[in-house]
Amino acid sequence: MTVEKRRTRAMTPARPRIQRRNAQRGRLRAMRAWRRQVSAELIRRAAADQQARAAGDFATVDAENLPFLKALVARRGWPGTTALGAEAAQALWLLTQHADTDSALQAECLRLLSAAAFNGQASHTHRAYLEDRVRTNTGQPQLFGTQYRDQRLWPVERPEDLDRRRAQVGLGPHAKYDQTMQALFAAPSNSAPTTPTGEQP
Repeated sequence: MTVEKRRTRAMTPARPRIQRRNAQRGRLRAMRAWRRQVSAELIRRAAADQQARAAGDFATVDAENLPFLKALVARRGWPGTTALGAEAAQALWLLTQHADTDSALQAECLRLLSAAAFNGQASHTHRAYLEDRVRTNTGQPQLFGTQYRDQRLWPVERPEDLDRRRAQVGLGPHAKYDQTMQALFAAPSNSAPTTPTGEQP
Protein backbone atom coordinates (compact mmCIF):
# COMPACT_ATOMS: atom_id res chain seq x y z
CA MET A 1 0.00 0.00 0.00
CA THR A 2 1.43 3.41 -0.98
CA VAL A 3 1.87 6.30 1.46
CA GLU A 4 -0.96 8.20 -0.28
CA LYS A 5 -3.33 5.24 0.04
CA ARG A 6 -2.45 4.81 3.70
CA ARG A 7 -3.06 8.51 4.31
CA THR A 8 -6.41 8.34 2.48
CA ARG A 9 -7.45 5.28 4.44
CA ALA A 10 -6.43 6.89 7.71
CA MET A 11 -8.50 9.97 6.87
CA THR A 12 -11.61 7.86 6.11
CA PRO A 13 -13.94 7.82 9.09
CA ALA A 14 -14.19 4.42 10.75
CA ARG A 15 -18.00 4.32 10.75
CA PRO A 16 -18.47 4.25 6.93
CA ARG A 17 -15.85 1.49 6.65
CA ILE A 18 -17.63 -0.55 9.30
CA GLN A 19 -20.96 0.05 7.62
CA ARG A 20 -19.60 -1.13 4.27
CA ARG A 21 -18.07 -4.22 5.86
CA ASN A 22 -21.30 -5.04 7.67
CA ALA A 23 -23.27 -4.55 4.45
CA GLN A 24 -20.97 -6.95 2.63
CA ARG A 25 -21.33 -9.52 5.37
CA GLY A 26 -25.09 -9.10 5.27
CA ARG A 27 -25.13 -9.71 1.53
CA LEU A 28 -23.00 -12.83 1.95
CA ARG A 29 -25.30 -14.18 4.65
CA ALA A 30 -28.34 -13.50 2.49
CA MET A 31 -26.72 -15.26 -0.48
CA ARG A 32 -25.83 -18.29 1.60
CA ALA A 33 -29.34 -18.46 3.01
CA TRP A 34 -30.78 -18.22 -0.51
CA ARG A 35 -28.52 -21.01 -1.72
CA ARG A 36 -29.52 -23.28 1.16
CA GLN A 37 -33.21 -22.59 0.55
CA VAL A 38 -33.02 -23.13 -3.22
CA SER A 39 -30.91 -26.27 -2.87
CA ALA A 40 -33.37 -27.79 -0.42
CA GLU A 41 -36.30 -26.91 -2.66
CA LEU A 42 -34.63 -28.40 -5.73
CA ILE A 43 -33.93 -31.64 -3.90
CA ARG A 44 -37.51 -31.79 -2.62
CA ARG A 45 -38.94 -31.21 -6.09
CA ALA A 46 -36.64 -33.79 -7.69
CA ALA A 47 -37.77 -36.39 -5.16
CA ALA A 48 -41.40 -35.60 -5.96
CA ASP A 49 -40.57 -35.86 -9.68
CA GLN A 50 -39.16 -39.35 -9.28
CA GLN A 51 -42.05 -40.50 -7.11
CA ALA A 52 -44.54 -39.22 -9.68
CA ARG A 53 -42.75 -40.99 -12.51
CA ALA A 54 -42.64 -44.23 -10.56
CA ALA A 55 -46.41 -43.91 -10.12
CA GLY A 56 -46.95 -43.03 -13.79
CA ASP A 57 -48.63 -39.69 -13.02
CA PHE A 58 -46.07 -37.01 -13.77
CA ALA A 59 -47.94 -34.32 -15.73
CA THR A 60 -49.05 -32.52 -12.56
CA VAL A 61 -45.62 -32.44 -10.94
CA ASP A 62 -44.01 -31.26 -14.21
CA ALA A 63 -46.56 -28.42 -14.43
CA GLU A 64 -45.81 -27.44 -10.82
CA ASN A 65 -42.06 -27.46 -11.37
CA LEU A 66 -42.05 -25.41 -14.57
CA PRO A 67 -42.80 -21.94 -13.07
CA PHE A 68 -40.24 -22.55 -10.31
CA LEU A 69 -37.61 -23.52 -12.86
CA LYS A 70 -38.36 -20.55 -15.12
CA ALA A 71 -38.15 -18.09 -12.22
CA LEU A 72 -34.88 -19.57 -10.97
CA VAL A 73 -33.18 -19.45 -14.37
CA ALA A 74 -34.49 -15.95 -15.08
CA ARG A 75 -33.09 -14.71 -11.78
CA ARG A 76 -29.82 -16.63 -11.49
CA GLY A 77 -29.02 -18.19 -14.84
CA TRP A 78 -27.64 -21.68 -14.22
CA PRO A 79 -26.38 -21.84 -10.62
CA GLY A 80 -23.32 -24.08 -10.69
CA THR A 81 -22.28 -27.01 -8.55
CA THR A 82 -20.27 -24.76 -6.25
CA ALA A 83 -23.34 -22.67 -5.48
CA LEU A 84 -25.87 -25.48 -5.12
CA GLY A 85 -23.94 -28.59 -4.17
CA ALA A 86 -23.83 -31.77 -6.25
CA GLU A 87 -27.23 -33.16 -5.19
CA ALA A 88 -29.13 -29.94 -5.86
CA ALA A 89 -27.27 -29.41 -9.15
CA GLN A 90 -28.42 -32.83 -10.29
CA ALA A 91 -31.96 -31.99 -9.16
CA LEU A 92 -31.89 -28.80 -11.24
CA TRP A 93 -30.83 -30.75 -14.30
CA LEU A 94 -33.55 -33.35 -13.68
CA LEU A 95 -36.30 -30.72 -13.53
CA THR A 96 -34.97 -29.18 -16.74
CA GLN A 97 -34.82 -32.58 -18.43
CA HIS A 98 -38.52 -33.01 -17.71
CA ALA A 99 -39.62 -29.48 -18.73
CA ASP A 100 -40.80 -30.83 -22.07
CA THR A 101 -43.78 -28.49 -22.38
CA ASP A 102 -41.46 -25.48 -22.76
CA SER A 103 -38.94 -26.22 -25.50
CA ALA A 104 -37.65 -22.63 -25.48
CA LEU A 105 -36.80 -22.89 -21.78
CA GLN A 106 -35.07 -26.23 -22.30
CA ALA A 107 -32.99 -24.76 -25.12
CA GLU A 108 -31.99 -21.77 -23.00
CA CYS A 109 -31.12 -24.05 -20.09
CA LEU A 110 -28.99 -26.16 -22.44
CA ARG A 111 -27.06 -23.05 -23.45
CA LEU A 112 -26.53 -22.06 -19.82
CA LEU A 113 -25.72 -25.57 -18.61
CA SER A 114 -23.22 -26.07 -21.45
CA ALA A 115 -21.35 -22.91 -20.49
CA ALA A 116 -21.35 -24.03 -16.85
CA ALA A 117 -20.07 -27.50 -17.81
CA PHE A 118 -17.14 -26.08 -19.78
CA ASN A 119 -16.33 -23.90 -16.74
CA GLY A 120 -16.33 -26.91 -14.42
CA GLN A 121 -19.63 -25.92 -12.79
CA ALA A 122 -21.92 -28.57 -14.29
CA SER A 123 -21.75 -32.17 -15.48
CA HIS A 124 -20.96 -32.96 -19.10
CA THR A 125 -23.14 -36.05 -18.69
CA HIS A 126 -26.05 -33.77 -17.78
CA ARG A 127 -25.22 -31.65 -20.82
CA ALA A 128 -25.37 -34.72 -23.06
CA TYR A 129 -28.76 -35.82 -21.74
CA LEU A 130 -30.22 -32.35 -22.12
CA GLU A 131 -28.71 -31.95 -25.60
CA ASP A 132 -30.46 -35.14 -26.66
CA ARG A 133 -33.71 -34.08 -25.00
CA VAL A 134 -33.76 -30.73 -26.78
CA ARG A 135 -32.97 -32.41 -30.07
CA THR A 136 -35.64 -35.08 -29.79
CA ASN A 137 -38.25 -32.57 -28.63
CA THR A 138 -37.58 -30.52 -31.77
CA GLY A 139 -37.51 -33.50 -34.15
CA GLN A 140 -33.74 -33.64 -34.65
CA PRO A 141 -31.48 -36.72 -34.45
CA GLN A 142 -29.83 -37.07 -31.05
CA LEU A 143 -26.08 -37.23 -30.42
CA PHE A 144 -25.63 -39.45 -27.37
CA GLY A 145 -28.40 -42.03 -27.66
CA THR A 146 -30.04 -41.26 -24.32
CA GLN A 147 -33.62 -40.70 -25.48
CA TYR A 148 -36.31 -43.20 -26.39
CA ARG A 149 -39.82 -42.66 -27.75
CA ASP A 150 -42.47 -45.38 -27.64
CA GLN A 151 -39.82 -47.70 -26.20
CA ARG A 152 -37.62 -47.24 -29.26
CA LEU A 153 -34.32 -45.43 -29.57
CA TRP A 154 -34.81 -42.04 -31.19
CA PRO A 155 -32.72 -41.70 -34.40
CA VAL A 156 -29.05 -40.96 -33.76
CA GLU A 157 -26.83 -38.71 -35.83
CA ARG A 158 -23.77 -40.56 -37.19
CA PRO A 159 -24.48 -43.75 -35.20
CA GLU A 160 -21.05 -45.14 -36.08
CA ASP A 161 -19.55 -42.51 -33.76
CA LEU A 162 -22.09 -42.95 -30.96
CA ASP A 163 -19.94 -44.76 -28.41
CA ARG A 164 -17.02 -42.38 -28.99
CA ARG A 165 -19.25 -39.39 -28.28
CA ARG A 166 -20.71 -41.11 -25.22
CA ALA A 167 -17.27 -41.83 -23.82
CA GLN A 168 -16.31 -38.16 -24.20
CA VAL A 169 -19.09 -37.14 -21.77
CA GLY A 170 -18.64 -39.98 -19.30
CA LEU A 171 -21.29 -42.38 -20.63
CA GLY A 172 -20.74 -46.09 -21.09
CA PRO A 173 -21.29 -48.15 -24.25
CA HIS A 174 -24.74 -47.74 -25.72
CA ALA A 175 -25.42 -51.48 -25.94
CA LYS A 176 -25.31 -51.73 -22.14
CA TYR A 177 -27.48 -48.61 -21.76
CA ASP A 178 -30.01 -50.06 -24.18
CA GLN A 179 -30.26 -53.22 -22.07
CA THR A 180 -31.02 -51.08 -19.03
CA MET A 181 -33.65 -49.10 -20.88
CA GLN A 182 -35.36 -52.22 -22.21
CA ALA A 183 -35.50 -53.64 -18.69
CA LEU A 184 -37.14 -50.40 -17.51
CA PHE A 185 -39.70 -50.55 -20.27
CA ALA A 186 -40.48 -54.17 -19.46
CA ALA A 187 -41.10 -53.43 -15.77
CA PRO A 188 -44.87 -53.43 -15.03
CA SER A 189 -44.69 -50.18 -13.03
CA ASN A 190 -42.91 -48.25 -15.76
CA SER A 191 -45.15 -45.99 -17.82
CA ALA A 192 -42.79 -43.08 -18.51
CA PRO A 193 -39.17 -43.04 -19.75
CA THR A 194 -36.81 -42.44 -16.85
CA THR A 195 -33.09 -41.87 -16.57
CA PRO A 196 -31.22 -44.97 -15.37
CA THR A 197 -29.41 -44.02 -12.19
CA GLY A 198 -26.30 -45.82 -13.33
CA GLU A 199 -25.78 -43.21 -16.05
CA GLN A 200 -25.91 -40.26 -13.71
CA PRO A 201 -22.61 -38.90 -12.37
